[in-house]
Amino acid sequence: MKRILSLLLVCALLLGGPLAHADGDPNIGGDSGGDIGSGGKVGDSAWNPGDDGVRISIMSGMTTVCTFDLSNVQRTRTQRSYAKKVKLYYKNGGQLTPSANYSNIVTPNDLRLPTIIPSGGGSSLSAIRNYFTDRKVVEFVAQVSGMSFDELTGGSYKLLLEPMSYFKYNGVQYAMSATEAALFDVKKSGDLSYQMGRLTHQNQPLCMFLERADLGISAWGGGTSGRQSDIDILNTLGVGIVSFYPEDLTPDAPSGDYIYRTDTDVITAALVPNYTYEDMTPSTKDYATFQINGTTYRKQMICPASGKQLVWVQWHTPSTLQEFTITVIPPGVKESQISRHIQITVSIVALEEQTPPNPIYDGPGTGPGITGSQYRPNFRPPATPSWGSQREASWSQWVAQWVDMGMMGGYWAFSMATYKAKLYVDYKLVPDDRVPTETKRGSKYTMKSGYGADAVCEVQVSGIGNVSNYDVTRIQNVVAVFPEFDFKTYNRLLVPKQVAYHTTWEFQSNPYSYYGQPVHFTPLWYPDTEYAVPLSVFDAWTPGGMLHASVSDSITIDGDMYDDWYIRSY
Repeated sequence: MKRILSLLLVCALLLGGPLAHADGDPNIGGDSGGDIGSGGKVGDSAWNPGDDGVRISIMSGMTTVCTFDLSNVQRTRTQRSYAKKVKLYYKNGGQLTPSANYSNIVTPNDLRLPTIIPSGGGSSLSAIRNYFTDRKVVEFVAQVSGMSFDELTGGSYKLLLEPMSYFKYNGVQYAMSATEAALFDVKKSGDLSYQMGRLTHQNQPLCMFLERADLGISAWGGGTSGRQSDIDILNTLGVGIVSFYPEDLTPDAPSGDYIYRTDTDVITAALVPNYTYEDMTPSTKDYATFQINGTTYRKQMICPASGKQLVWVQWHTPSTLQEFTITVIPPGVKESQISRHIQITVSIVALEEQTPPNPIYDGPGTGPGITGSQYRPNFRPPATPSWGSQREASWSQWVAQWVDMGMMGGYWAFSMATYKAKLYVDYKLVPDDRVPTETKRGSKYTMKSGYGADAVCEVQVSGIGNVSNYDVTRIQNVVAVFPEFDFKTYNRLLVPKQVAYHTTWEFQSNPYSYYGQPVHFTPLWYPDTEYAVPLSVFDAWTPGGMLHASVSDSITIDGDMYDDWYIRSY
């Protein structure tokens, strides 16, 4: 799956223009689970193949915008259901709330859902991935949600998918997501999984799971057959995510699974299978090998037999543009067994400042940083762009703890540990400290055009849980663009006052400032309105992806600097 967001953020910043929609990126894994037959164990509990659907939630970050259920027919027989909630609600401690009436959206005839929950042992994964990244389907989802297609796919929203099943339990017809079924099973002390386990605890949760952590949900590293526990279903299974990234704005953009910038600390993660088919514990000392651009890294791997483990390494990118392949060799696999190697393609790209030109304050038809032909007397500020944010990442891995049984010895008990990292950004656009007449009301400043403004951006990256500096990098790039250039053509790279996980960034010393101030000069001709400068804060890498944020602040322009001039006679 291409991790192209980091490059696209930079492309949008450097080249400007509206963010266009692109194909969906499906973060959906899944398997058949096994042969399910008719599901139930007794006559009063049963499920028919094809009685399925999908709960679709449109997410803006961790916030649910809307939720609805999609199925090929109207599920009028449903007698019991629960208020439509996204998986994150239950994962964070939410409880089942009975709903008196169940309703679902019926698919048009030309957009019928593929098989969601397989019943005969064959996986539906390919059909599911293709369906939810099809343009016509996404247009239909946008229509149902009341959004435009361009808005939905512009980069600020994601689709969170959950397989739905419609079944009879103890003579009553239910509609449930995999997560709801797991919580219901807890309420019934395991009776649902006893009667309907091949459906609710096997094929339904295993038909969708994440290949990489997103929205606080871990990638699934466990088995892909057999019944699953309520806790694994609640936390990890029965979910897929489709992300939408802006189209690449450069005609010859590099391709790769990972796209990094030059001279940057990064983290590369891979879901590594256990091909030894035996438990990997702290005492067995099994290692996954990463071969990266001529350097070999070895990371110890802990994983139950036949499972998968998320393994990552932190490394520093070269200072020159290039492309290469990272090879990950699982423990117990020989270098000659190429079919079992994991290949990750990497592109190293450059991030360069396009410094705005010298601000010229006098001369006919000129203004700061523009020539006469660029002067815009009818200028109206363009809409301030946003490139989306991912301020939180989570990832999981197997850990093993020794259980001492005294005279009987002991054993290694496996559990899944989850880690998180968060990005905090506090940004203010402030007048240069040499501006003589600025005013402040609340947190907002007013100044005259022609003076300089500085960006003061406090950034902090912190880990939650047992997270080390090896697991998370600091923020390494902050870029600003400006309204007088329509937020394109020119940009400024901010610099940190110190290199740390809690850092204040500001403009570099302006080469056109007589005093060498870290400012950007506002145009003398800028109208009396808000002068907004958006920032993109990025390149904080974790095993769960890159943390980044799009933020903006403004100064109110009222008058111009010549208003501060006066003639004094002696």
